[in-house]
Amino acid sequence: MSQRALELLQARFPAEVLATSSHRGDEWARVRPGSVHEVSAWLKGEPALDMKLLADVTAADYLVFDEAKPLAPDDPERIEIVWHFASITTKQRLCLKARVAAGGSVPSVVDLYRTADWWERLVWDFYGVKFDGHPDLRRILTWESFDGHPLRKDYPFHRRQTLLPETDVKDLVRGPGPGPSDRHMPFSQRPGARRHVRSDSYD
Repeated sequence: MSQRALELLQARFPAEVLATSSHRGDEWARVRPGSVHEVSAWLKGEPALDMKLLADVTAADYLVFDEAKPLAPDDPERIEIVWHFASITTKQRLCLKARVAAGGSVPSVVDLYRTADWWERLVWDFYGVKFDGHPDLRRILTWESFDGHPLRKDYPFHRRQTLLPETDVKDLVRGPGPGPSDRHMPFSQRPGARRHVRSDSYD
């Protein structure tokens, strides 16, 4: 059924669709990076598709995909960003792809899909792809002073990062600490609840 979505996309954006594939129900289309927002808006608003669900946004680094012919570090098609769209009403799915250089950018779709907020931050954090128009594009799993993007193929896996001082975070699991009585005390701190752990102190 998703083949129909691919056909409609090609008919609507013949100049923006660069490549397509349909294999055993998995349809994808690669488009020009600058048209991502326009195409996404059409996928969501077109009644025949009604793709109001953005399942995820991810990426892949093709630097050494072919070991016999590795890409140059500044190759304009090195990083591939992937959007997975789906429709609950029409039961169709479509994978949208776009390729950019390392450190390149594509339009953000946060204004169309709220779920794109964290997904785009994740791709920025791990691959260094910028999303133009994102309201708060900052790292999400690494810290702001982290140097580099860890899922790029040329990131040195033995590299050491500057450690941050431990912050004082309220313990929501074990509560404010041990008290004079077991009443109202978290189970993990009750005598005998956890072997080899004193109930009157944190482990």
